[in-house]
Amino acid sequence: MGASMQTRLLTIAGLLLGAALQAAAEPAAATTEPVWATVDDMTITQAQFAGVLARTVRARYYHGAPPENLGEQIRQEVGEQLIQRVLLVREAKRLGLAADESKITAQLTRYRERYEKSPQWPTQGEKALATLGGLLRDDDVLGQLEARTRDAAAPGADEAAKFYLEHPEKFTEPRQDHVALILKAVDPSAPTEAWDKARAEAAEILDALRKGGDFAVLAREKSADKTAASGGDMGYLHAGMLSTAAEEAIAKLQPGGISDAVTVLEGVAIFKLVDRREPRQREFADVKERALALLRRERGERAWSELRARLKAAAKIDVVAAEPGDAALAGKTR
Repeated sequence: MGASMQTRLLTIAGLLLGAALQAAAEPAAATTEPVWATVDDMTITQAQFAGVLARTVRARYYHGAPPENLGEQIRQEVGEQLIQRVLLVREAKRLGLAADESKITAQLTRYRERYEKSPQWPTQGEKALATLGGLLRDDDVLGQLEARTRDAAAPGADEAAKFYLEHPEKFTEPRQDHVALILKAVDPSAPTEAWDKARAEAAEILDALRKGGDFAVLAREKSADKTAASGGDMGYLHAGMLSTAAEEAIAKLQPGGISDAVTVLEGVAIFKLVDRREPRQREFADVKERALALLRRERGERAWSELRARLKAAAKIDVVAAEPGDAALAGKTR
């Protein structure tokens, strides 16, 4: 919603006046501009379509045209936005939704103050503000319509509890490994000799550990990692926080176990698995608000999508197919 569905770019003193795109439509008989599409008795002009298309392309591909294979996709996206805006504005007004005039007045006042000293203002200013006012009112009622549609689908606590039981993966904490580290640091660009030296030193440390050496003491003495001062303690980590090689080595360990030397980007590492927390589903009482929020968002998206589909299916949409793919936007004829 919002600015991406507006259609005519308004310019005052060579600047964008609020980056407003006008998607407002008029009865078909009232316009002489070339028509891109009709939506029941409303029209979208070719100029409106072209303006939004150009703005969309500039926003996505600032330095040039889109790849040839994406041009048709962008045309369809723009066409769908314009058609949906016409349908949704009409539905909002049918439901009696009215714009917050105090908010609209404040927005227009800011635009006036910004541009009224430009040379074009005496001849273009009031007309531009009138047009912009219509766009802002449409945006306001569209926002109200969307909020009302989404809020109507808000779930209750019992529904959230059912959602929690049906989607345990959304409320399950991943496995966490409490890891300690001893690192023999090597610059990634260092010669082979430096890496061989680090591996040899790591082998000596491993030998000491396997003979009963204290991991924390050796980390303080031998590790080049920032965790050395805390005995190599890295805390609890979850998947994705270490390199693949490190995670594979740690995954093979049981609590208290020590890995072989592992080559990582920073050098040669030795890991100790201090503790492991297996994945667990959190109690509903702890995640109730999250469950409500997830279900509310899911239902709201569905309700909003269904409204848009229903309005389009009930409308007679005729697209003047300036490009072959535009005709695919046409809906069912009532």
